[in-house]
Amino acid sequence: MSSKPVKTSAKKPAKPAKAAKPAKPKHAKPVLKKVQKPKAVEKKIHKPEPKKEHKHAHAPAHKPEIKEHKPKASAQKPAHHEAHKLESASHKPKAVKAAAAPAAHVHKAEEEPKGKKPKIVLPECKIILGFAGMPVSAKARTIQETVVYAHNMGLEALEIQLTHGTEIEDDEAQSIKVLAEQAGVHVTVHAPYYTSLAADEQTVKSSIETIQNSMIYAHKIGAEILVFHLGFFMKSSRAEAMKMALKNVHKIAKFRDSKKIKILLGVENSGDDEILGDLDEVIQICQEIEGAVPVTDLAHYHARTNGALKEIADFEALIEKLKPLKLKNYYMHMSGVIHKNGKEINHVPIKKSDLNYAAFAEFLLKKGIDVTLISDSPILEYDAVTMRTQMNFIREKLTGIAVEEVKPAAFGSKK
Repeated sequence: MSSKPVKTSAKKPAKPAKAAKPAKPKHAKPVLKKVQKPKAVEKKIHKPEPKKEHKHAHAPAHKPEIKEHKPKASAQKPAHHEAHKLESASHKPKAVKAAAAPAAHVHKAEEEPKGKKPKIVLPECKIILGFAGMPVSAKARTIQETVVYAHNMGLEALEIQLTHGTEIEDDEAQSIKVLAEQAGVHVTVHAPYYTSLAADEQTVKSSIETIQNSMIYAHKIGAEILVFHLGFFMKSSRAEAMKMALKNVHKIAKFRDSKKIKILLGVENSGDDEILGDLDEVIQICQEIEGAVPVTDLAHYHARTNGALKEIADFEALIEKLKPLKLKNYYMHMSGVIHKNGKEINHVPIKKSDLNYAAFAEFLLKKGIDVTLISDSPILEYDAVTMRTQMNFIREKLTGIAVEEVKPAAFGSKK
């Protein structure tokens, strides 16, 4: 007998809710009967309540417990609430629809933050990616076209390599400068490679003039850094060669200051022990000359150290070496490299090298280091995109938040 009241209490509270919708009059007799029925349910509910102590005797009945709670909720809201529902029955369907849509929306809003909550919070950093020289895709043949091409690939930096001379007309330079600013591409300049500041007198003189002319070129187009090498040394010892190179970099810096040119002198480390400028020598020059900064070629450093850049700790040690310079941001070249006995053999794509770019990317993100990374691999712009893709993948792995690459709007070339 105790089980039947439970079944009636489970079915009948549902019927008044459905029948209440068409009942517009407040005092209609059918409505009063329906209001009184829950009262009868209340009496039936109170009867089995003392038997709650015997719940263990009716072990299989978990559902009756749930059903008993539902009438209790309706019992706590007797005729007053039923009357109120009947009074607003004509308006309730609209109210239910209005509440249903936000409820689903709120549910999504509650779920999304759980998925977006980062595993770790990375420090803020600015990582600018680009490439050096003309793109290998042959889609650009002028510097202006290359600037636009870099922008359209979502890259923000371009290192212009002066392989065809150091002269430029003012109008041409101005067009490059304006275009780069509009496209949001940071331009730098690499002086011709065949220079030496520690060779014979004639070679040194010619090299200084070449670097100075490159500086004027860089200044005209609004470049931020002029990159150059210290070069080969033949007849003197390494220590003597360093003294000569340091003296000549001083001359270049004085020329810059005399012309009131605001540009950084970027001294690049070499990938061969027969070329002056290992990382320690570059740091020494940058410490002694104001406005000189290291251009850290990671492939060169990797080769000179017999493949040292493989773990996060290796990159941390590299940055520790540069800390005395108190750099706010770093300018670096990135490429894969084949090396042997502390010498660079040749550059290769990043994926074909034992230089661990993924570890470097993770290190940069975790430490929050500002850096401009220039791809100078054989597949210039494609490796720049590879660096960006891997950087985003590492960021997503660390934070647990998906990173969507947004393709920039195409930028029309300007003549």
